[in-house]
Amino acid sequence: MIASFPQKVTFSQIAEILLEIDKELAEKTHAKGCPYCGGKLDKGYYRRYPAGSPLDKLLNLIRFSFCCREEGCRKRVLPPSCIFFGRKVYWSCIILVSVALQQLNVKTAEQVEKRLGVSLRTLRRWMAFFRSIYLQSRAWFLRQGFIPVNLSAREVIGGLYKHYVDQKGELSGLVAFLSFMAIDP
Repeated sequence: MIASFPQKVTFSQIAEILLEIDKELAEKTHAKGCPYCGGKLDKGYYRRYPAGSPLDKLLNLIRFSFCCREEGCRKRVLPPSCIFFGRKVYWSCIILVSVALQQLNVKTAEQVEKRLGVSLRTLRRWMAFFRSIYLQSRAWFLRQGFIPVNLSAREVIGGLYKHYVDQKGELSGLVAFLSFMAIDP
């Protein structure tokens, strides 16, 4: 049974694990080159303070980013990230776990707010996003064929989180879940 965000680990420890995964994803993106013209990519990393955790300003993380070197292209390329949810500034871990706990009816919105520091207004906005907009997105379309369990639209995030935690344990399951949600299949 999923009780909450993993109790035996800190946000900082999870951030370190996810940063290592993000480094690997960035290296793979860099090695592939520009998806627009095939040119070499230059590093354009920048500091980012992920919102949505009790450690907002304490976690000074890098958002890996690249810029095409070719004149006439110069497009920016963001590799997938386990820390940041797409282009959003929120910590993907907090977004996804908050939504999962709500979808699984493990925690009330008030409990999620207290444990993870997510405001009720923000949690409601994320819940609406995952119930409608996300299920119509390209990211969801690409992942559907790789989902190992049968899930209803109302419990997609919660069901996936539960599946990975049941299979791998709290921390490894959380990391596997976040990796699945970050990487294009």
